[in-house]
Amino acid sequence: MDDIQDPLLSCLVELTRQNHNPLSAEVLSAGLPLENNRLTPKLFVRAAQRGGLKARVLPRSLRDISPLVLPAVLLLKNDQACILQELDLEDDSALIIQTESGGKHRIALAELEQHYTGYAIFVRMEYRFSERVSKVLEDREGHWFWGTLKRSIRIYRDVLLASLLINLFVLASPLFVMNVYDRVVPNSAIETLWVLAIGLFVVYLFDFGLKMLRAYFIEVAGKKTDILLSAMLFEKVLSLSYGAMPRSVGSFANNLREFESIRAMLSSTINTVLIDIPFALIFLAVIALIGGRLSWCRWRRSR
Repeated sequence: MDDIQDPLLSCLVELTRQNHNPLSAEVLSAGLPLENNRLTPKLFVRAAQRGGLKARVLPRSLRDISPLVLPAVLLLKNDQACILQELDLEDDSALIIQTESGGKHRIALAELEQHYTGYAIFVRMEYRFSERVSKVLEDREGHWFWGTLKRSIRIYRDVLLASLLINLFVLASPLFVMNVYDRVVPNSAIETLWVLAIGLFVVYLFDFGLKMLRAYFIEVAGKKTDILLSAMLFEKVLSLSYGAMPRSVGSFANNLREFESIRAMLSSTINTVLIDIPFALIFLAVIALIGGRLSWCRWRRSR
C-alpha cells in the first residue's frame, strides 16, 4: 500500500517512528474495513492501537491546541492530513510534517487555518503494564462475550421496560371481562361498557406498538453485538501467525461459521420468552389481590 495515497495512514506510520515503535502501513491497516483503500478517522483510532498508541478525534481550533499534546494529526480539507509538530502562538506559525514530502516546514497559522477542518486527532503512547497487571485489567473489562453485551445495556433496559408494560397490559383483558360481569351486566350500564371498551382498545393499541418496538430493539441489539463480535473475531484471525493456524482449514472455517449461531440466539424469540418469564410474578400478585388463596394454589400447581 502506498503511503502517499492515504494521508492518515502515512501520518500514523510517521508517529510510530517518532515513538520508537516503527510499523509498516500494511501491518497497521491489515484487516480493517478501509473506505476507498483509505483510513477514516474512526479507523485511525483502531489502527493506532496496533502501534501501541491511544488516539482520540476531537473538534479543536488551532489556537486552542496545547503544546503539551503535540504531535497531533490535523484533518485538512479534501481528505488530506498532516502532523502538527510544533505550535508557536507568539510567531503565529506552526511546524508541520507533510508525509507526501516527508519533511518538516514552518507555515503561518492563517494559511494553515484555511485548510484546517476544525478536527484533530490527538495521539499518545499507551501505558504499558506488566503481564500480571494487564491480566487484572482484562478481567476488569469483562468477558469477550458479556463485555460486548454490556455495550447494549441501554437497549436491553428499554426492552425490559417495554416487557413490563406489555405484561401489565395483558391484565387489561381479564379485568375488563370481570368488570363486565360484575358491574355492567347486573346494572345494564351501557355507558360504562363503552368506556371500558374504549379503554381496552387504547390498551391494545399501546400493546401492539410496544411489542413492535421491543422486537425492533432486540433486533438492533443483536445486530450491534454481531457486528462487534465479528469485527473482533476476524481481526484476531487476520492477526494470527501461520504457525498458530490449525492444520485443518475446513474445521477452522466451520468453527468460524458457528459464530453465526450467536447472532441468531441474540435476536431470536427465545430472548423474549426468557424476558417475560419473571413477569409471571405480576400475574400471581394480581390473582392474590383478587382471589387470595387461589394464587397460592396456582403457584403450587405450577411447581
